[in-house]
Amino acid sequence: MTVTVTLGVKNGAAFVEECLTSLIEQTHRPLEIIVVEDSSTDDTLKCLEDWESRHKHMFGENLEFRILVVNDLGLSASRMLAFREARYPFVATTDIDCRPEPDWISVLHDALTNVPEQVAAVTGQTRFSLGDTTTSRLRATDIERKYANRTLVTTLANGPCSMYRRSIALEVGGFEDWWYHAEDLELSLRLIEAGHVIHYVPKAVVHHVAEGDLGVFLRKRARDARGHFRILRNHRGIIRRQEKKLDFTGSSAKIVWIFPLTIVLVASLFAILISGHISQPNGWILFGILLVIERWLTLSSSTLPVQSSPSSVRFRDRVVGFGIMRLWSLALWWGGARGLLDTLTKSAPVSD
Repeated sequence: MTVTVTLGVKNGAAFVEECLTSLIEQTHRPLEIIVVEDSSTDDTLKCLEDWESRHKHMFGENLEFRILVVNDLGLSASRMLAFREARYPFVATTDIDCRPEPDWISVLHDALTNVPEQVAAVTGQTRFSLGDTTTSRLRATDIERKYANRTLVTTLANGPCSMYRRSIALEVGGFEDWWYHAEDLELSLRLIEAGHVIHYVPKAVVHHVAEGDLGVFLRKRARDARGHFRILRNHRGIIRRQEKKLDFTGSSAKIVWIFPLTIVLVASLFAILISGHISQPNGWILFGILLVIERWLTLSSSTLPVQSSPSSVRFRDRVVGFGIMRLWSLALWWGGARGLLDTLTKSAPVSD
């Protein structure tokens, strides 16, 4: 059976060469690759065309390559366009900043064709590079811990590393054109709501570049939180009926409380100092209890330090990581507030 691989790209010129080369090196054939280039402002389109020109001798009946150029569609709509354009019954999704292992398509394909048709999608694991910043190491180890807790039947077919039965995905509506983030979870829940199943296949691996920029990391976490509210708004029924919580929520359920607790701690200390009751035990007891709770949340949520790192790096990661987690918590509150506003106003913006 033939497979179409789809990926959207915007301002991803730096990733084109390695990502596309890893796709044509897949052991599975026949294979169709569709890239949706979405109004990049860098040299992405030129890089795609140059790469295609250098590799066109490889294309033919068993390996097809297409570039679709669109104008500011957004990732979800780009994925949906590629699904509509796909010629083959199985469609895999990945991202331009990922590097699939050579057997990625073969493993997903075997997993999806050797199970009943009720299994509408299979998903593998995305391994993030540790990189050279505290942010990248925090992200990589947090993702690793999320995957460690996954079971065969999952509630999320991750966008960077999944394969769908095209007909079933389109039957339930595919990716929503207006959905600006968490589009993979939204489609996953509609598949489950329609009575289908998603399987986790850990042997299907793609490697993700390190997410080392703190600003980018925080913006993505805010979008996660905003998207979560929109998921709750549109899929309350299926979420309530699930016997377990949604997969891949990770540490966020704890991290979200770190920032407000930090504010309360600072306010409590300030109140004690300006009240003139420094010697009164009650205020300090309350402060101590809050501090213990905040420490527990931080330590139990943190995936740092990485034990294989040098001792100086571990110390820096431990200190800097605590600061990042407070900003992460703030980002979750900011994104959640925007998601709540979306819910109250019934708005559906396609981007930030």
